Amino acid sequence: MIRTVKSIIRYLLERIISVIDPRKFYAFNANNLLILTYHRVLPSNHPDLKSEQPGMYVSPQTFRMHLDEIKKRFELMHLDDWIRAAKNKEPLPKYACAITFDDGWLDNYEYAYPILKELKVPATIFVVSSFLGTSYSFWPNRLNRLLGKLDPKLLNEFINSEEGAWLKDIMHEGQPITAKLDADMINQIIESCKTHNENELNSYIDRMESRLDESVISNNVDLMSRHHLQEMIESGLVRVGSHSCHHKRLLDGLDKNEIDDEIISSKEVLQAMLNMEIDLFCYPNGDYNQYSLDVVNENYSAACSTMSGWNTPRTNMLLLKRIGVHEDISSNKHKFLARLSGLL
Repeated sequence: MIRTVKSIIRYLLERIISVIDPRKFYAFNANNLLILTYHRVLPSNHPDLKSEQPGMYVSPQTFRMHLDEIKKRFELMHLDDWIRAAKNKEPLPKYACAITFDDGWLDNYEYAYPILKELKVPATIFVVSSFLGTSYSFWPNRLNRLLGKLDPKLLNEFINSEEGAWLKDIMHEGQPITAKLDADMINQIIESCKTHNENELNSYIDRMESRLDESVISNNVDLMSRHHLQEMIESGLVRVGSHSCHHKRLLDGLDKNEIDDEIISSKEVLQAMLNMEIDLFCYPNGDYNQYSLDVVNENYSAACSTMSGWNTPRTNMLLLKRIGVHEDISSNKHKFLARLSGLL
């Protein structure tokens, strides 16, 4: 009942807010920059939809609609061009928009890139340098795929084992599982797991997989290769930024040497691999501490956060704001325009 009421309220707000041009909410600013955040672009028949978190993808149709609506209202620019012009006090559009993708998913090449080419839209992809061209899967995808395949009997056996004890308190406070987990339940579990760091979670999932039949373990290729990235770069439409070496959260629990490696080595690896300057950074999960901010400042011209909002030349270039968009909150024009306002 509560969820239904919230859905109705949100629907009404979206309808009301979307009637207003989103630019009017920022008309008092000069030289606005809207940065949109995407992760995955997946068609309705893609097998990964069964195991992907709702906040991680849009459909190709939705992505195209977004770009069509943006082109009506904004000047689309490469993110680094806007930053360079802002720092040099060069003329800027009243309303600019930069498209960004996080992580370096293969589907960015398969489904987003053809649309970018067709509509001639520039974009920046923030890639995790050590994972390019590998069979690596991020821990939420690994866990999602495993939990989605296990029946209640196997799941209960696992969470009561030594290898699965870490999940017991997270999953229904240790109560027995009586039905196969649905997508919403798995998403809640994944969000709860984020109190652990990446090393711990990958270790836990490794032990989980060691107990299971190989047919349950995914062999998906999730991320693009250097050759995919190179092709997109050569088109002139796609530029690259660093999203760290291993997608570790840059917080106090991480040793300073590891933070240096995540921030500095990723830049060096990408520059050597792609033979180009890498001058933009994006914080994994939006997490940072003062030390990581200082290291980013010494090695990059700007960095993207997960803080919501628009930017101006006065915005802290180490903490650029972005608006995250995904299918369930932007699948039609009204939802999308309301989302751009920053109010929802």
